[in-house]
Amino acid sequence: MYSLLKNTPFWAQIAIYLGVILRLKEYLADRSLWLDEAAFALFIIQRSFWELTQQMDPVYATIGFFWLEKLAVVIFGGSELSLRFFPLLSGISSVILFYKVAGYFVSPKTAVFSTFIFSILDSLIYYSSEVKQYSFDLFIALLIYFLVLKYFPKNIWILIGIGVISIWFSHPAIFVLAGLGLTLTFYSLFSKNWADFKKIIFIQVLWGLSFLASYLTTIKLGLEGNQGLIGFWSFAFAPLPKSQEDLTWYFNAFVNFMINPLNFSWPRRGLIIVLIGASILLRKNKLKLALLTSPLVLTLITSSLHVYPFIGRFLLFLVPSLLIMFAQGVEFIESYVQKATPSVRVGSQGDTFRSYIIYSLFIILFFYKTIISDINYLTHSRVSEDMESVVQYYKSKHQEDDLVYLYYAAAPGFRYYSQKLGLKSAVIMGISSSEKLAEYAQDMEKLKGSRRIWFVFSHVANVKGIPDVTEEQFFISKLDRMGKKLDEYHTTGASIYLYDLAKSSHSP
Repeated sequence: MYSLLKNTPFWAQIAIYLGVILRLKEYLADRSLWLDEAAFALFIIQRSFWELTQQMDPVYATIGFFWLEKLAVVIFGGSELSLRFFPLLSGISSVILFYKVAGYFVSPKTAVFSTFIFSILDSLIYYSSEVKQYSFDLFIALLIYFLVLKYFPKNIWILIGIGVISIWFSHPAIFVLAGLGLTLTFYSLFSKNWADFKKIIFIQVLWGLSFLASYLTTIKLGLEGNQGLIGFWSFAFAPLPKSQEDLTWYFNAFVNFMINPLNFSWPRRGLIIVLIGASILLRKNKLKLALLTSPLVLTLITSSLHVYPFIGRFLLFLVPSLLIMFAQGVEFIESYVQKATPSVRVGSQGDTFRSYIIYSLFIILFFYKTIISDINYLTHSRVSEDMESVVQYYKSKHQEDDLVYLYYAAAPGFRYYSQKLGLKSAVIMGISSSEKLAEYAQDMEKLKGSRRIWFVFSHVANVKGIPDVTEEQFFISKLDRMGKKLDEYHTTGASIYLYDLAKSSHSP
């Protein structure tokens, strides 16, 4: 990494190293896997490279990412750190690539400013250590931008290579490739640069063939096998803008985008500055604006076809585009302030003390929440569902003939950590019933007569129609009437209870 940064300005290096340190700290905290991560980990660990191409239910990612994760397991073992190794490399590499890409669109000092923001964003730090593909999606998007901006039209074979390969490693890569490809096609056409036009058409044909092969062999299989996931995210699909209500959806979606994954403390004001930045780019360089926004537009179109959700972590790969436009808007505001007030210049590069103050204020005002989170997680590890502690507690307390009942969402985590700790248990898999509590009650009635049975919970849902009551509370209330509680243990996001259901809770 040092060789990549040796010609980089001092403050840019500080911004990049800050991002690296924050990501390494998150990684080395080695937090317990939560529901989705545990399901993903079991999927990878329990299958061969070939079997990973045959089924993508209950998880969904590209075959390339599956194979990378399997490679990490083969080399380093199935630990949390092994499974998070490639997301970490992606997160660290993304910080460097973002600075390089930002430098194409904005001035050097604004590129440094935007890199500081990119480095501290809590969502990007978190996903750089999650056993999912989103950090890798971001890395691939930035790598495509970097190579296209650097090598088109000088070296089309590098562009063909990255496009053909990236489609197999990242689903959103097709949005970035198609957006940049179409932008360069129209730019070459309107500028009557026929040599570049022929090159970009040739490149896109090969990209398209790779996407077609990927779709027919893996993407289609994944979509067919994960209709439940598509239904779950149905609220996040963009509507066709036909009414005022539809337009309101788009406004709310972008405000939510500014909150997650962009972590803006003032999302609406931040969105206004993004629009200011976009208008400045429209006036100064329409090609740059089109390069930044075309993948976003294509993502919205795909979302309207109910294929790709426009929400949260699915949009991590679009963070650079909006962040660069925000930085351009801040640059415009900063230059306006400079013109309106006297300036005292300092430093060999002509930077002003006032510029540092203005940029620092924007970071503090618009990202104070993420700054507080970063400081907090430097001293306290982030934990969402500490299933590892639950399994360790069970291992220390259980007896040979004990049964374990798994609340359906606790199953992946319990199985992963049981396997990690070499623990074998007689497990009863609980049903998933979001509609009728009576089905839960009937499921528990079957357990009557069990002398020692442990009930494990994590990622607990609220009872439908009763927001203040969780399904865990319903279970425990029912179990307290059925038998006698012998033990319980609670930790962050997970819990375990031991009951004797052969003995009434009212028995002497």
